[in-house]
Amino acid sequence: MGQFNGISTDEKSNSYYDVPFKITPKIIIIVLLLCFAFLIFEAVIFNNTWDDAYISYRYAKNFAENSGLVFNVGEYVEGYTTFLWVFILGLLAKLGFDIPSIGKILCVLFGLGTVMITYLIGRKLDKKYSAAAVLAALLLTFRIDYGVHFQSGMETSFHVFMLSLAFYSYMKRYKYSFLVTGFLAALLPLIHPEGILFAVAIIINELLQVKNGNLKKQLKNILVFILPIIVILLTHLLWRYSYYGDLLPNTFYTKTPGFDIIKYIRGGWYLLKFFIYGGGILYFIPAIYFMYCYFKNSCIRTLVIIILLYSIFNVYASGDWAPYSRFYMPVVPFIAIASAFGILKLLTMLKAGKLVSILVISAFVFAGYQHGVLTKAYPTEFIFKHRKQINDWKALCEHFRHLKEQRPNLVIASNPIGAIGYYSEAHIIDMLGLTNKHIAKEGKRIKGAPGHERWDIEYVLNLKPDIIYACRAILLPDGRYKPSLGEHTSRESYQRIWDEYERRYIPYVGEYWIRKDIGL
Repeated sequence: MGQFNGISTDEKSNSYYDVPFKITPKIIIIVLLLCFAFLIFEAVIFNNTWDDAYISYRYAKNFAENSGLVFNVGEYVEGYTTFLWVFILGLLAKLGFDIPSIGKILCVLFGLGTVMITYLIGRKLDKKYSAAAVLAALLLTFRIDYGVHFQSGMETSFHVFMLSLAFYSYMKRYKYSFLVTGFLAALLPLIHPEGILFAVAIIINELLQVKNGNLKKQLKNILVFILPIIVILLTHLLWRYSYYGDLLPNTFYTKTPGFDIIKYIRGGWYLLKFFIYGGGILYFIPAIYFMYCYFKNSCIRTLVIIILLYSIFNVYASGDWAPYSRFYMPVVPFIAIASAFGILKLLTMLKAGKLVSILVISAFVFAGYQHGVLTKAYPTEFIFKHRKQINDWKALCEHFRHLKEQRPNLVIASNPIGAIGYYSEAHIIDMLGLTNKHIAKEGKRIKGAPGHERWDIEYVLNLKPDIIYACRAILLPDGRYKPSLGEHTSRESYQRIWDEYERRYIPYVGEYWIRKDIGL
């Protein structure tokens, strides 16, 4: 039970499970091709790009145009959390690629690559059969949450791929595996900050093995592993401070509201939704059973530690605004692997025949996909609404670009800043502070959605933007629309802010208002 590279419980069969059907190379190729085809089909059907992806796109665009890694030209604010994704997109844009298109293509390629690595990890664990490896690839592919997020234009697909690749490198245990794994581990926090948890998991696992080996050997492994991490992350930290003037990203100040029990409750709910919309609570029983039985196996223990650390992070970070628990996606391949072995072990214990095995496996694959698809559930409905909203914002930007021709220094204050910022090419005041240092550090703390924790409408109005987003508008009895600013302001200041707003602005297009002194 303690061997690293394989699972073995039965000395006679040398197999953790038995299957009533043979998995041939032809079947493996067919299943993997089916997985690839289905993911591409999902990318076409959902065609989902989160608005936040366009924040990275705008940074990459400015970088490609030699204006620097900035959102607004001349303003050095690190309003992104994915340096490596922005940098890669910027380099490709310099070569002439269209950023939204190449971003989508890369997401799909990384998504397909993760399925392949998931199969390879399962195959490395399974010395006798390929059934668990094939099933793991199927379970991952047919999870609705993975299908939504792998092609969203954000760094999620890149993060999932690199975490799976780093884990596979670690479990292979070749001559320079610790050095290579350390290099991959160093890249993970540059894709998204919680990527550092992989390095923490490896160090914990190596320390737990001290009792089974030589302390000096384990410490040497850890040293070789962390060396590239220290060099790369320290270099990036020094660059960040010299370039942006802060040791931490601006998003850190925006998204951390401090200790708040409500925040952790919300994070717990975010985690619970992952189980609900990821197939239901019962869906995870085989994975939990397998991880419990094989926790002593070094490879499985590492896998469990990674899942636990990401779970803790999700609760601490209070989750994310997007449906289907986006921040939990990096560990979904590991859950699929554990589920595959758990399902086949339970079928072996029940001595299930071929027909029953196929029906049970089909039920698990179906359960992972049906939530939010066959029922009119909120998450899937939200995705299509969001896609329409993105298209509406693109259309609005035609008005903004037309106005920008007359006013080259056009300034727009907005809450959604992704697509609006990318397609309008105007100077953007981020009303939630992601790309604004004052609001991020000095703005009022609010109990908004995750990542929407700061607000300072008075500061925004004092900057006198040409156009301002009205948030949600309230229809007044006289037929006018009043911006719904009350949710982010106290009752005492609301009327004063509204009077100032009404004095300066009139409705323009959509939910955007324009200054009265601007001639149209």
